[in-house]
Amino acid sequence: MNGTKLNELIKDKKIVIPLYFLRMCNELDLNKRELLLLLYLYDMNDFPFNPSKIASDLSVDMLEIMNDISILSDKGLISVSAKENDKGVIEEVINLDDLYNKITLKIMEELNSHEELTDNIHDMIELEFNRKLTPLEHDVINDWDRNNYDKLVIKEAVKEASINGVSNLRYIDKILYDWYKKGIRTINDLKNNKEQKEESIDNANYVMDDWLNMDDDE
Repeated sequence: MNGTKLNELIKDKKIVIPLYFLRMCNELDLNKRELLLLLYLYDMNDFPFNPSKIASDLSVDMLEIMNDISILSDKGLISVSAKENDKGVIEEVINLDDLYNKITLKIMEELNSHEELTDNIHDMIELEFNRKLTPLEHDVINDWDRNNYDKLVIKEAVKEASINGVSNLRYIDKILYDWYKKGIRTINDLKNNKEQKEESIDNANYVMDDWLNMDDDE
């Protein structure tokens, strides 16, 4: 998805944005009142600039609203511009295009970071195998990404293959598939699974020792 299309989806409210407001609150240097005002403006979307209505709706003093509008404008998050309404009258409206652009950039950065994560998996396996991966092997790794396999879990699967002396991506793929069927999604799931196995082995050994001791007593 390119930035222009993503920006359009955000502006048309076809994806949920308030969560990004909260996550970006510190990054945008917003206090609680500014964040509330920004959420309010986002919900209204390009409406006539009416400070008294905003103040009334938010139960905030109008002077404070004017000050916050100025602050948000200085931070490059909103702007007040002239627009012709349906009756042909020019009026001032609050415009949030600058905010949409900042959110778009943030999402694109996260998407790029996710792509870099996938590339790192490719590099990691090539280093482990001490060779370049084939196009088919790259496709297998891309499938792991599409299936949302955790990177740390993939690393553990690669380690297990190396311990067994296997440098085969299909072998690793089978390990991941078997773990997935067991409900292993994260590194913590894998650790818990291994701990349960070890506990089962310990219990089995205890039962065996107990049984052997009974034979000796007899």
